[in-house]
Amino acid sequence: MPCQTVPVSGQPFSNSLPVATSPSPASAAESVSDLRQKHIEGCALSMHESTAVLTYLHKARFKAQTVRDNTPAGSYVDTVLEGTIAGIDKEITQLRYLLSLDPEHLIESPVRMVQKPVRRMRAAL
Repeated sequence: MPCQTVPVSGQPFSNSLPVATSPSPASAAESVSDLRQKHIEGCALSMHESTAVLTYLHKARFKAQTVRDNTPAGSYVDTVLEGTIAGIDKEITQLRYLLSLDPEHLIESPVRMVQKPVRRMRAAL
């Protein structure tokens, strides 16, 4: 047998990792591919769950934008939050694309995200 399952915790097979016993990584990968495929097939989201995830991402983005608006321009926190907001925008876009949601099912963005950017504080010295 090219691959065997070894328990990670004290309980047998509750959380287990496949461990290759053959010298060939390719043969070990073939035996593990079935496990990966079952895991991928089992993660389908309902419309309600995907809407909840999108709502969470919108709220997280809105909170990050609010905090960023209250920080001095050019500060470290401003830079970090800029990257965070860009990452959240990317996640929202990817999730919408992958779920192929109709425009009528999309979560409305908060008004503040649609409006022009608020005038930022002056640059930190």
